[in-house]
Amino acid sequence: MTESSLHASYLQSEYISSGRSRDFYKFIKTISNAKSKSEEADLVNAELQQLSTKMSQPNVTSANMNEYLIKLMHCALLGYDIDMGIIYAIMTTQSGESVAQRRVGYLICTLFLNKPNDLSIMLINTLQRDLKSPNYLDMCAALNALCYLDHLEMVDHLLDPVMKTMESSRQIVRKKAALALYWFYRRSPSLLDQIEPYLKAALLDKEASVVFVALELWKKILTDKAEHYQDLLPTFMQIHHQILDRHIHRGYMYHGVLAPWAQITCLKIYGIYQHHGIGSQKEIFDLVTKCLRCMENKVDAAYVAIILECIKLLSTMDTLLLSTLISSDGEDDGYTNSPFYVLDPFLKANNHTMRYLGLTGLAYLKSTHLWHADWKDGTLLATMLVSSRDDSVLVKKIIAVLDVCVTTEQDLRLLRTPILDSVKQCEDPELVAMKSNWWIETMLLSLAAPKTGLDDGFLETQCRTLKQSLLDEMDDTTLRTTGLHASYEILSTMPTSDSLAPSLIQLLFWIGREVMMLVDDMDFVKKLQEPSYTDVSGKPHPPPHKVKHAQDTHLRGTGRDDGGRSISEEESKQAIPYRERRWIDGTRGHKDPLAIRSSNDQPIKSMMSSLIDMEINDDVEDEMTTDVFGKLWLTYQHEHKVQWKAPASQSSSSHYHDFFNDDDDDMTWTIRWLQDQWGFDVVQIIQQECLATKKLHQQQDLVLIHMKLDLPYVNITYRSQTSSTLYRFSQMLHL
Repeated sequence: MTESSLHASYLQSEYISSGRSRDFYKFIKTISNAKSKSEEADLVNAELQQLSTKMSQPNVTSANMNEYLIKLMHCALLGYDIDMGIIYAIMTTQSGESVAQRRVGYLICTLFLNKPNDLSIMLINTLQRDLKSPNYLDMCAALNALCYLDHLEMVDHLLDPVMKTMESSRQIVRKKAALALYWFYRRSPSLLDQIEPYLKAALLDKEASVVFVALELWKKILTDKAEHYQDLLPTFMQIHHQILDRHIHRGYMYHGVLAPWAQITCLKIYGIYQHHGIGSQKEIFDLVTKCLRCMENKVDAAYVAIILECIKLLSTMDTLLLSTLISSDGEDDGYTNSPFYVLDPFLKANNHTMRYLGLTGLAYLKSTHLWHADWKDGTLLATMLVSSRDDSVLVKKIIAVLDVCVTTEQDLRLLRTPILDSVKQCEDPELVAMKSNWWIETMLLSLAAPKTGLDDGFLETQCRTLKQSLLDEMDDTTLRTTGLHASYEILSTMPTSDSLAPSLIQLLFWIGREVMMLVDDMDFVKKLQEPSYTDVSGKPHPPPHKVKHAQDTHLRGTGRDDGGRSISEEESKQAIPYRERRWIDGTRGHKDPLAIRSSNDQPIKSMMSSLIDMEINDDVEDEMTTDVFGKLWLTYQHEHKVQWKAPASQSSSSHYHDFFNDDDDDMTWTIRWLQDQWGFDVVQIIQQECLATKKLHQQQDLVLIHMKLDLPYVNITYRSQTSSTLYRFSQMLHL
């Protein structure tokens, strides 16, 4: 920054009015003109070092210290540590020459003094002094700081001085004192008995600003303690009547509405009492209708907020009582003067924002008994739907409200055409999207709820749509994992006497088969694979498949059963479960650390073993040597590479794989886990590399797999003759 440009900027009106020095302005401009984050960090750190040196000087004036603290605040807002300057901020609150300087010290303390910071104790004497000061600005600064500083010893030493400030002649001091008392109550609820008289007195204060602050504080207190303060309801209603009767100064007028925020607070307080069954519903109804009449012919957002709050409050009342009150209060059929008829101009407006506000109020009414006759048949909503098709947010809101009013087949036939036309022409893809977690979960649970009561054709169509949505998810696994959890919830909570449609059962088990390998929660997987009582009782004496015994028998060629009969090699081969036999066949021709050495003599209890035994009679595939693998590898031209992360630990997953060994190293365990999950045949294991093959089900295409284990990551390269084979393999294994 050149001297001439700095001088020109120095004369700008906004800088001159700030009262800051030229050095401060130069610091701000230099930081703002930094070209990179590193340049900014260098400038700020250099400035912090200079500030640390300057503030430690014994002869620093109050004005200079004030400017140094403001620089520190600017650095802190940029994300830099300024803990070294907090002690100087505390000193400024004590020794500042003017109120403005002391307020800067309080501001630094409230912004950057952490709650458990012991330096807060040093402020107690200063706060006591300022709370007793004759200058109301000092009192306000201290009361502001009390709302942000949190230290246990402050409550004991400062509660009495704060209570005395409630007697101040300044309304701004009484407002801030009420806020400080409320924060004392939040930090120590046992103080409510001492604070309560002062907060009640604030509701009767002669200044409306103090009353409005007290309303907000009591709304928060009543949320938890409404039963203890039933006597305050007439006071709140009296305050509201004073506002509606315009007994409040016109200075609180906001766009033609008198004290809108105070009115909204009163309505919310009535809602709290209504929720606890306190107060007369008729008195509240009369006051709310009076409030709605005062809001007629208003044109600003303030009156809209009050109207919606009134509708929300009325919707919580008893429907029968409301109907009676409306009929007795209205004329003709009782609906023209209904308090809910105030929504009619909103619903018939051409502005989409006004329509949305009207629909929001209509959505509060959970029953159509309170609706106007023109709204009940849904014709008005259908007209809005057709004319608002370009606004997806409004379309969603209209459909949500239509869900309440469409109660008969006649209504549905009447609204069928406009609803379909609007949905077809909606340009928002998220409105009808079927790619979210809630849609997958909701559809599965909805299809399972009627059990077998749905039309078979409709159910099959929905199942195909769900399946295709899960298959289309290539870059993530969120939808499939959601589908798996929903499927488990359906199957685990379904009573034994109930039954599901066959197409839905097929979909649920398809999801379980395809997505099981994506689940990290092994306890969840174990629950899915636990056999039921009927499964175990149906086959009370399953053959005990012992891995070590089966392998030894297979390697010797012959053996003997328990009765002494000679067992041939082929019979012993069939006695081995398919997954274990496949591992033995794939590793029999060479010595490697994956030879099975199971010390577990317990029979395999997984219900999956019964299904696996059905594959025992499959034809044994021809063994593939490394030479054949290498020749095919050079022949296959289509290749894909992917990096896969192995499971976190062996102990978290191996409990449901019975052929895992406790003494397997991480690499051995990972290959066993992959072979069990993916179903490939191991060709050769060389140090940290593994060669394997996979023949796709229902296809004769062969996939060659090369894995390099750099745990916890496995770099996988697989080749095939055609690109379609690679695609099916990737889709099947979710790679």
